[in-house]
Amino acid sequence: MSDAPIPIACDLDAIPAAERPRYHALRARILGAAVETVETRDGFRLRLSGAALGDAALADLAAWMGFERLCCPFLRFTLDAPEGGAIHLAIEGPEGVKAFLRAELALHLDAPHVPVGSLARRSS
Repeated sequence: MSDAPIPIACDLDAIPAAERPRYHALRARILGAAVETVETRDGFRLRLSGAALGDAALADLAAWMGFERLCCPFLRFTLDAPEGGAIHLAIEGPEGVKAFLRAELALHLDAPHVPVGSLARRSS
């Protein structure tokens, strides 16, 4: 096994073609449920609206993280979902991952440009 770092690059082909529509739907739904995004040392932490995610929130989050691990194996996910509390999802990785995440999250948070150090969801 190599200790070489995994490159920071997304490979959507790692997700089977038949599963990509589900992946894209989950991604849009989950990132669309972000009510707060906070920069961490190694990435970002999202606070997700449980109401927006619905009853299948944890199952959908697990499925989406599984897809993400296929196409972006350099990412680390930490999920905090206490009973009756807010759902927090940290998406982190090695040095350089913040710029990648900033660009990826901006696509889904409908922001044309997100300055370094400030990632916030736009109000509807």
